[in-house]
Amino acid sequence: TLNAEYETVAEAFVSNSSNVYINVQDGGVVNLKNASVNLSGSYSQLIVSSGGTYNMTGGSLYVAYYGISVSSGGAMGLNGVEVKSHIDNSGTLELVNSTHTSYVNNKGTMTAEGTTFTSYVISTGTLTITDNTFESYLQINGTENITASGNVFTGAETVRLTDYSGTIADALAIVSEAMAEDAYMGISGKLYTITLEDVREKLSGGYRLGGNVTIESGNTVSLADGVSITQKGNDITVYGTLNAEYETVAEAFVSNSS
Repeated sequence: TLNAEYETVAEAFVSNSSNVYINVQDGGVVNLKNASVNLSGSYSQLIVSSGGTYNMTGGSLYVAYYGISVSSGGAMGLNGVEVKSHIDNSGTLELVNSTHTSYVNNKGTMTAEGTTFTSYVISTGTLTITDNTFESYLQINGTENITASGNVFTGAETVRLTDYSGTIADALAIVSEAMAEDAYMGISGKLYTITLEDVREKLSGGYRLGGNVTIESGNTVSLADGVSITQKGNDITVYGTLNAEYETVAEAFVSNSS
């Protein structure tokens, strides 16, 4: 066990050298309070491997280049921390009352409460999010493993559906409040059988492509009455069926990109 608990914020680990690693594993525990961790040299990395636990309350955390990796069986808990590095999580990650300024890629179990994310979050694992602020988008491939309440999205793109399997209603429920005037739901990757319902009551910008989209063979994507998709330099490839049948004439696909 390594403890560094300070009364006021102080430097605990500082290095501008290359190839500096902190590796917590095999029953190892790190407990930091009001500590600053700054590994600014190239090819640095903080790794929490199987059996390792890294807890941090207050202070700041920056690891250049390779960033932070929580492996399967590892656990990281951050409370009131300013996190300046990306996190790749395949283990257990908890963020409480923190600020995160780089992306998060969650493939394991992630819990976030009262945290501000200024960059995007990708989750294909289990996700519990409560009372957070998302300044960029949350990318998901389904909602079966997501529990969400009280989350505010301040950027234009709120939730991005990528290789998505689920309903629009479930995805929309993740957004408790959308602050941007032209807030929208993004779509990218593969689309399976789904009806794109009208979301404009909450997201006035409707749907926009966040990347190229493919409708898979044997699947049917239907646009509800009046629903349109805005394309900005991205393509839609149809191997299945795409339906857009409106009561009156309406725009289905809109783009001014070349």
